[in-house]
Amino acid sequence: MRKIIKKSMYFTVLLASLLLPSGCVYTTLIEDQAHKPETNEHAIDLFDLKLNDVDALTESEQLSGAAQFTDELIQERIISPHIAALRERYENDEIVGYLYIEGTDIRYPVAQHTDNSFYLYHNIYKRSDSAGWVFLDYENDITREDPNTIIYGHNMRQNIRFHGIRHFQDRDFFDTHRYITFNTAYGESRWEIFSFYRTNIDFFYIQVHFDSDGDFYELLAEMAARSMHESGIEVGKGDRVLTLSTCTNNARDERFVVNARLIQ
Repeated sequence: MRKIIKKSMYFTVLLASLLLPSGCVYTTLIEDQAHKPETNEHAIDLFDLKLNDVDALTESEQLSGAAQFTDELIQERIISPHIAALRERYENDEIVGYLYIEGTDIRYPVAQHTDNSFYLYHNIYKRSDSAGWVFLDYENDITREDPNTIIYGHNMRQNIRFHGIRHFQDRDFFDTHRYITFNTAYGESRWEIFSFYRTNIDFFYIQVHFDSDGDFYELLAEMAARSMHESGIEVGKGDRVLTLSTCTNNARDERFVVNARLIQ
């Protein structure tokens, strides 16, 4: 039942994206007028963060500053000081983590709302913005070890949000950019990319909850089988997956998807 409800919401959000100018297929005119000055400024000024007595955070601190993931941290709800600083910097208590694809310009605070539509049309300051923001699926919970953790972002032509994901179509790029860091408010993690593909939304790769381990392993096998490139990585029992999703800007119901397995 949960899967059916989410599929229904998935197609509802898709319909909204077709009707609003911030949908998956952007016109050059809209992008140029609305976002011409932006050059991933939010990712850059992240490393020049100064709040009260908090020193400026270096890039390495942003990537490794979150505390180790422990039951005690979750039970006591102790927020990483770096995530806390980001929440204060952007006046947004919905920031749940920080994403970085090593060797790329994709490095953003990750937000999470109570649905998967808000950050399609709002930025990190919760202001209306057709470029949206990078956000975690509303069904994911950073205090759990979900089998499939999903992060979304628009494919904007100014090389912001998830525009850089398109580069994984190139085999050399795929081979030399295989690692993702995703630090949450309660822990840090590193992931290894094993699959990249273009897919229609009929493939329900954004499933978070599964009736059985077997159902998840079936999805995992399909993710690996769809890859444009052979990764040499075997996935299966015991693996957890980080999924990045963005539009291709070719067809309204088509997506680029990156799948990575947890390695630490």
